[in-house]
Amino acid sequence: MKPWRAHARALRWRWLAAPLAAASCAAPSADAPSAVVPPRVVEPVPAHTSAAPAFASTGSGPSTDASASLAKQLAAIRVPARLPDVAAKVEVEVISPATVEAVVTRAEADMFVTYVANEARTLPDFDVRLVDNGHFPPYPDSDIQPGPLAAYQGWTAVAYAPGASDFILTVQVHLDALRDRTPGLIWSVDSTAKHPTVTFLSLDGEIYSFSLGPGSASVAPGVDPPASWPKPVNQLFGRTALGGRRTQVAALDREDRAIEACAKRVSARIRRGMTPEQLEAYPWPPMPLIRSGCSAELAAWERTFVENVEADVARRTALLDKARARVVALGIAR
Repeated sequence: MKPWRAHARALRWRWLAAPLAAASCAAPSADAPSAVVPPRVVEPVPAHTSAAPAFASTGSGPSTDASASLAKQLAAIRVPARLPDVAAKVEVEVISPATVEAVVTRAEADMFVTYVANEARTLPDFDVRLVDNGHFPPYPDSDIQPGPLAAYQGWTAVAYAPGASDFILTVQVHLDALRDRTPGLIWSVDSTAKHPTVTFLSLDGEIYSFSLGPGSASVAPGVDPPASWPKPVNQLFGRTALGGRRTQVAALDREDRAIEACAKRVSARIRRGMTPEQLEAYPWPPMPLIRSGCSAELAAWERTFVENVEADVARRTALLDKARARVVALGIAR
């Protein structure tokens, strides 16, 4: 690969990988200065019992004192504390489906809890960072159209990285909030802030974080009967997720190259008919014309991406089925 081309791609992926969430959410690079992280409060783990935990539903969110008390009780049933051989050394950011399966099928009765929304809106913690929304600004004439991803509340947009002469297809997505009464497990509790933060593992293997406090979401002990569990939230994710918590079962390299080549051909053809004044006034590629001129290549890309989405849906469905079986075997559904 030519050096300028490698540099262009590096620029593109550096931009594409910029996190949607706050910079503090992203993992530091190897050469970045170490940030000072407050120590987590780790509560002692009591002797294991199969009884349901003693904490109760907190209505519209616990008060400051109540949230601190609830945090202590939740810390005692954290997955890494209760199943250290499976999860003690696993960072939640990279938790694998195999780890989730081991956790779900081995969790004891008192570890299962229910999310209480209290009208709060809790989004999938890592999906928010891994979707492509916001990685490219809304350039003039960037064209967004529904396609095969519409069934998953998603769509694609042709994006262009200035300076890199590179076209790429990004995935836009609507993320649903975690539904009230969703069953799950507690992965971690951070008590260093005024209102403790809980990391919640839903039984289909997704991660959510929320604070405990007045007007916030909360957690109740036990779970409802499996037949009444709410449907898992929309799981569509961006292409950047395929290098992280998602498994890529269908490669996109060939489709990426086809889109880039087609987009360059269409752009060059259109721009040949423009005057110098028009080119100066309108330097951006003609995205709508690229969308129409490369429709076959774009459709092929979306079909391939849907294969990855469908594989992830199957993985989450299988985990939820195993969780239902575990809850029934333990006889703990209220």
